Amino acid sequence: MIDYENLVNQVSTELPILEVPIREKYKKEGLYRNGKIYIEKSLPLDKKKEILAEEYGHYKTSVGNIVNLNNIESRKQELKARRYGIETIVTLDDLIECSLAGLHSNYSCAKYLGISEDFLEEVLEHYYKKYGLIYMYKGYIFHFDERYLRIVDTGLS
Repeated sequence: MIDYENLVNQVSTELPILEVPIREKYKKEGLYRNGKIYIEKSLPLDKKKEILAEEYGHYKTSVGNIVNLNNIESRKQELKARRYGIETIVTLDDLIECSLAGLHSNYSCAKYLGISEDFLEEVLEHYYKKYGLIYMYKGYIFHFDERYLRIVDTGLS
């Protein structure tokens, strides 16, 4: 599990991160532009972490100006950056930690991971689309079902 401060430390080794009031001017909470990441400074930490991970995903995966989301290529790049961000801050190992800690509700798991419940639902949907309904990893069976996660230890780890 990665917290906001650690993510800032990791990302800032590659490019500057500026927490500034950008929401009014750009109508966005985060922005990757001209080799810098801008984050709306008034956001709570969990939201800043989610935004930073996605903007870092743009730095790592996007090419050119993708502001026009009516363009299919721009939408593809937006989705790719979002997926990169999801996998940066919530890994399958993190989901196993939630299960081992006895956290079975989306609310408690999201709090443990330092993300919003909405973002956790995106995480679960992403992994469902990537791996399918049932996936085995490190001796655990992941059962992704309608934004709900069940993890079973097979004893094979």
